[in-house]
Order: sequence, then structure tokens, then C-alpha cells
Amino acid sequence: MTEVVIASVARTPVDAFSSGLSSLAAHDLDEVAIKGVLEWAG
Repeated sequence: MTEVVIASVARTPVDAFSSGLSSLAAHDLDEVAIKGVLEWAG
């Protein structure tokens, strides 16, 4: 079994349905957050 450890956290973008981020799918917003965390972690 593989052990998973959360070593850091990041907030994902959250926005109202009628604003600029409403056209993006949830997985697209998550992709931005994941890339940012990986870049930050080096």
C-alpha cells in the first residue's frame, strides 16, 4: 500500500456563477492550483 502525506495546502479559486470564472470548469480551476503548488514546492 502507498502512503499519502499532505505536506502543504493551497486554496482553489472560488467565484460566483455570474462572474468571469463561471465559464471555467472545476477541473480547469484545480489544474491552476495544482500547477501553482508544484511550482512553489520546486
